[in-house]
Amino acid sequence: MMLWPVILFVVIVMWLSRRVKGPLWATGIAWLVSLVPITTGLLDFATLTDPDYKYSLVLIGLIGSYVAGAAIFYLIPRTTDQSMTASATLPPLNIVWLCWAVGLLGAGLVLTDFIVFGSSGLSDLAALRDTYIEKTGVSILAQLGAVMTWACLYSYIFVLLYRHLLGPVRSLILVLPIAGYFLLSLLSAGRQAAFQMMLATVLTVTAAAARRSLRPTLAAAKVPRSRFLIISVSTLMIG
Repeated sequence: MMLWPVILFVVIVMWLSRRVKGPLWATGIAWLVSLVPITTGLLDFATLTDPDYKYSLVLIGLIGSYVAGAAIFYLIPRTTDQSMTASATLPPLNIVWLCWAVGLLGAGLVLTDFIVFGSSGLSDLAALRDTYIEKTGVSILAQLGAVMTWACLYSYIFVLLYRHLLGPVRSLILVLPIAGYFLLSLLSAGRQAAFQMMLATVLTVTAAAARRSLRPTLAAAKVPRSRFLIISVSTLMIG
């Protein structure tokens, strides 16, 4: 089984970081979700080879560099840890609203491209898929939209982290552009965006839970149940 050394390395890292979790566990979960199906044979990529485990060593080196950086942060002693005493205040929203606007514009470009250049409706996903695959070229609207819709992930993750401070109205507004992110998959009869959003939600909520456990002020804040949020988002994505 190829890539099993990488899985073993990730599991060891997650076990050693079981008390701090945070970014290390978010990274570990993402890699396990990607590697386990390949190692177990559920997914088979003809061009993916691992002779003498050289590719595994490359991945271990890359992941290890990230782990080393996190280890340095956690192991260096601090006389005053500002992150432990900081109050639960809302960070500046300038970048968040900028990403929100870019993501919303990208969604509009994707929808415009579909209306102007598309020839199939959403009622026939098979025909829609054929139309997407057989396209000889991609318009400038689709190219710009594919790049710009990714900006909405920043505002979406920001809402997951600070929804208890944003309030329901602002949270809903900041989440709206995420619909454009799904358009890229929906209009091509795909499903990868739904899976990516489920994964982003699980990783962000996991990291946020670890962050709150390190900050008493955040742990005391009134935050919706993480399990309910994950189940709700996952159910919506599956639907």
